[in-house]
Amino acid sequence: MKNGLWLVLLLFAVSGFSAPSGPPPSLLQDRDDRAVEEDYRVLSDIPYGPHERQLLDLYLANDAERLGSGNLTIVFLHGGGFSFGQKSHNQRYIKGFLSRGLNVVNVNYRIREGIPAATEDLSLALNYLRTHNQDWGLRLDRIVAGGFSAGGQIASTVGFSQGYPDYPYPLDDGIRVVAVLNIAGPVDGLDLIEEVFAGSDDEGFQTVAQNLFPPHSAFSREETLKLFMPFVHFTDEAPAYFLWHGGQDDQVPASTFAAFLAALAESPVPHRVLFDPEWGHSPTATQLDEIFVELFRFLDDVRR
Repeated sequence: MKNGLWLVLLLFAVSGFSAPSGPPPSLLQDRDDRAVEEDYRVLSDIPYGPHERQLLDLYLANDAERLGSGNLTIVFLHGGGFSFGQKSHNQRYIKGFLSRGLNVVNVNYRIREGIPAATEDLSLALNYLRTHNQDWGLRLDRIVAGGFSAGGQIASTVGFSQGYPDYPYPLDDGIRVVAVLNIAGPVDGLDLIEEVFAGSDDEGFQTVAQNLFPPHSAFSREETLKLFMPFVHFTDEAPAYFLWHGGQDDQVPASTFAAFLAALAESPVPHRVLFDPEWGHSPTATQLDEIFVELFRFLDDVRR
């Protein structure tokens, strides 16, 4: 970790989380390095909707009870600019959670159908888990929703919109997102981000620009900016938030976070932001290791 280049926002007084009767085991204490096959029951490609992309994987920890009342359910979504990607790309991210014995849900969502369709899929997946949870015993009242890039935007929108009366894809009763993990995902300035992609000579970037606000979406451009841009839904009641982003990001400019960071700093909820002016869009392996050290400190506070 580079000295002086972490920007860590102050952890404010914890609110909105009930303290367990005894302190749960710290997530900083890594378990023995054992195979996932020994530690987990893995259920792959469970359909949560009729579309071929609406699939999720479940990693159910055999000893999840050891975390007691501090247990969490991690729900993670891939990146890809709402145009590319799949859940198999998330292994580099979810392995950190698996090493701590947390239950993990790895989610695919619809691509090239616009931001609203992709965001709806997270709500559909969570509501599906609620309906069938008698088979799995997940803590759906203590969800950490997270993702990389577009996945981080989706998780942020759904996490912030809990209880928002005009949000079109509500979560069922009994579901609560207590924290959001966003790795380089947009929170604001989607029109500026669209310009970045549209102005690129890269064919893949141009494809992303076309799929942010496609004409076949169920929502207009204006409606998408109003309903599916995370910052629109941010309030003092928002879940605890963990954000990683860099000053050299060529897809999500650091300037699009400015107003959002100011709001985070005024919030009574504990948030943490990691920023380096030299970081790009996707964390390196070393940076990802550093992310998880800080993330588990953050989640330990959320769990108390």
